Amino acid sequence: MTFRTNRTQSRHVNHVNTNGLAALMIRIARADRAAFARLHAQLRPGLVAYVATVPLDPADVAAVTNATFIEVWRLAGRSPERETDAVGWIYAIAARRAGDRWAARMAVALEKEQPMDLLATFDRQTQIELDTLLARSAGTGHER
Repeated sequence: MTFRTNRTQSRHVNHVNTNGLAALMIRIARADRAAFARLHAQLRPGLVAYVATVPLDPADVAAVTNATFIEVWRLAGRSPERETDAVGWIYAIAARRAGDRWAARMAVALEKEQPMDLLATFDRQTQIELDTLLARSAGTGHER
C-alpha cells in the first residue's frame, strides 16, 4: 500500500502553524494534556481526510486516526528533532497504521469462518485512552 504523503498531506495541513506545532510537541513530550488536546483539534480533520484516502470503512478511518494520536502521545518525547517536520512524522505514523489496518481487514476477509473481533476490542480500548487524554467522558464525546 503506497501513500502520496507530500501532496495529500500538504492539502490537508495548510491551516496548521508548523512553528506552533513544534512547541506543542515539546509540551506533549512533557505530558501536557492541554497541548495534546490542541494538537488533536488542529490536526484531526486533515488526518481523517488523509487516512480516508485508504480503502477503509469510516469506522476503520476513525480507529486509525485515534490510534495515531495515542501513538503520538506515547512517542512525543522520542519524536524527531525540532528541525524535522512533526506533521510529516505524524502523517507517517497514520500511513503505517492505515496500511496495517487495511492488511488486517484483508486477512479477515480471507478467513470468513472465523470472525475477528480483536480489532473491535482494540478500537474500544483506544477510544477510552484517547477520551481520557482529551479529558472527555467515555461514550459521550463531551469534554469534562
